[in-house]
Amino acid sequence: MKKFITIIFILFILTPNFVHATVDRLSVTPAVIDEKALPRDIFSEVITVTNVTSSKIDVYPIVNNVDVADGKREFLNRADVDLKNSLANWIQISRGSVELGPGESHEFPVTINVNLKAQPDKHHALISFMWGGSRAYAEKNVKLGVSTAVNIEVIENVKERLQLGTFTSRELYFTTPDVSFSYNLENIGNKDLVPKGEVRIYDRKGREVGAVPANIDGAIIAPSEMGEIASAWTATKKFGKYKAMLDIEYGSSQVGTVNDTIYFWVIPWKSLLSLFLTLATIVGALAYFWWGRYERAHEPTYARNMEKRRYAKQTGSLFVEGTIMGRFVSAAPSEAHIMDMRE
Repeated sequence: MKKFITIIFILFILTPNFVHATVDRLSVTPAVIDEKALPRDIFSEVITVTNVTSSKIDVYPIVNNVDVADGKREFLNRADVDLKNSLANWIQISRGSVELGPGESHEFPVTINVNLKAQPDKHHALISFMWGGSRAYAEKNVKLGVSTAVNIEVIENVKERLQLGTFTSRELYFTTPDVSFSYNLENIGNKDLVPKGEVRIYDRKGREVGAVPANIDGAIIAPSEMGEIASAWTATKKFGKYKAMLDIEYGSSQVGTVNDTIYFWVIPWKSLLSLFLTLATIVGALAYFWWGRYERAHEPTYARNMEKRRYAKQTGSLFVEGTIMGRFVSAAPSEAHIMDMRE
């Protein structure tokens, strides 16, 4: 497209009248000025005009916007075009006449101040040089002069910038394996941004144990707004200390990144308490069983009969002779081994 526009300008300049004028009167260099710019940019150029005749002539610089839409080549008055779209109004050149002798050249300094509100687009103008006895005559016959085509492509002043406010886990200590994160991102640029990336989780040995996508719903953060985004992860190894690393990318014209790191613990105390109680119950039962066996193993043979023990409790004497409930009871030990429970 750029080459097409340039060809149009060159053809516009080199119509039969222009060829005749260029050969007989003036020549100009450069023929074309092409630049890309942002609003507020400033360019400096020099245009050289040469008198190719054998007599003195007065030369008048004239600047006009040009509409090249649909192949048109139409001069537009600067007053009829909005300032933010009028390249002719951005061009500064001395408008006074310059007298050139035969074969003499003159350099015209040109400054292009791109308007601060310039619309992103391609803007076109012609800096023409016409001879004559007055400016009115020169402007009336401007198409008979020689011209430099000026093409300025204004690039959109895109600012894509995200700023991280906070990156935190909902808790420092999680009592369940379910962990959640949140992070605040502020758009301090001038374009809508869709952040994307992930949160990577590492255990205390530095091994990556999981990753969850960031902004899985594709939330859009508008300029001057702050968005809060959440992510969730389920711990597989459960108990322990973990590290979470946030890695966010954003932007289309130029990719930017946002990073941060936090630490947290996963301590499922309910599960641990249940496990502890289960172990305590098992250990208690084993201890009781073992202690009972130990006591029975170390009791005297004559004290192992439950009926004898019951009888001794009822009578107050630990060891007795006779029949208990119609059953024969073996003789008690000697008096030295009898203990009266009442003493």
